[in-house]
Amino acid sequence: SLPLAAAYGGHFELFQYLAAANYDKLKFLNFPDRATLAAAAGGNIEIMKHLLSHHLPLSERATVMAASNGHLPM
Repeated sequence: SLPLAAAYGGHFELFQYLAAANYDKLKFLNFPDRATLAAAAGGNIEIMKHLLSHHLPLSERATVMAASNGHLPM
């Protein structure tokens, strides 16, 4: 989806816009977990901080994905 591609690519403002505009549809597609995975895989700390500030859980899978892609500061 476009919001996940924005999260992976680190396009923070675009991510916020797309996620807000499509939230009603996305909440049924396991979007919060998928968004943290996409941001972690892309190493996008700003988006991860945003997601975590909304009390979304940081899964072990997201942590492993970030580390395996070389994004250790995550």
